Amino acid sequence: MNWDPTRWKRSRKLLLGIATIWPPIYMFVFMLTIFSVVSFFTFREQSFKKNSENIDLIQLQQKIKNGDLSQLTIRPSEIVACDRSCDCEYHTSVSNRATRAEIIRQAKELDENGKPRVPMIDEETSEPHVPALFPIGFVVLFAVHFITV
Repeated sequence: MNWDPTRWKRSRKLLLGIATIWPPIYMFVFMLTIFSVVSFFTFREQSFKKNSENIDLIQLQQKIKNGDLSQLTIRPSEIVACDRSCDCEYHTSVSNRATRAEIIRQAKELDENGKPRVPMIDEETSEPHVPALFPIGFVVLFAVHFITV
């Protein structure tokens, strides 16, 4: 073997340079890919419809008492309310279980006609489901990782 770098061909020097510089570039691209995928799935849930607005808890309670809402969706970190015409969504951040239970109780109260103040209450208290392609993507990601290392 020729260990003297002055006698190496240009192609061998180029390959050695690429092999030297590749690991930090690969680590950066790999970590960037992981963080961007996680960020995408995290912030994708927070996208709202065009006709939506954030309201506070007092405004939500007032809309329930007035009978302005047709649907409530109770999630672990927020309550999404839909008005009677379903044209507008109202988002309220609520993380306290007791507060959520109070809102549900108020929504189930009967009005003067004997009907619940909010006709439809959907409780989504479970954590969001993992997408079906997540395990396949995980395997593909590590397969690419093993091939390129």
